[in-house]
Amino acid sequence: MDRTGSGRPAIPPDPQSRFPDHPNTAIHLASSFGNASGNRALLVRIESQELNGVSNNPSPIEETVMSGNKTIVNRSNVALSVILRGRVGADPHGGSLPPVTATIAPQESKTVQYGSSQNPFLNSLNVEENSNGSDISAFYQCLSRGGPGTLDNLFNANSTIEISYNPANYSFALSAHN
Repeated sequence: MDRTGSGRPAIPPDPQSRFPDHPNTAIHLASSFGNASGNRALLVRIESQELNGVSNNPSPIEETVMSGNKTIVNRSNVALSVILRGRVGADPHGGSLPPVTATIAPQESKTVQYGSSQNPFLNSLNVEENSNGSDISAFYQCLSRGGPGTLDNLFNANSTIEISYNPANYSFALSAHN
């Protein structure tokens, strides 16, 4: 149980979780959550709380559900360009949202917003590397909804997609996790 009795964890007194210019404000990150259709989202709560002991009840300033984004991790030694396309609705054949492009430096990561809470599903991913006089690319697209072991599950049941490039055989590999 938390100090507030609200069911939410109390804001920790750790000053690193606070904004230096606003010492009574903290960001609360909840774990990502999903529903039966695989829709995943991250709840972000910004709260203000008196720290001098007068009030132990945080007051919500803003509460936002963020979905339709992925953290893309480049596990390669070359920069990668990615193009993400969200899908309209849950059906992979329902159409795609406009493409979103990002370049990710070697051994770096970037969070890319490709959709919204109404259209949270990733439908396709283009990956490209351009080095040593070569332009190597791969295209991954969901053709149907699926469970474990499918591309749809890899894309939409995970918040992070890791991409590796093997220059010896000019191939990409994808893995994903939360």
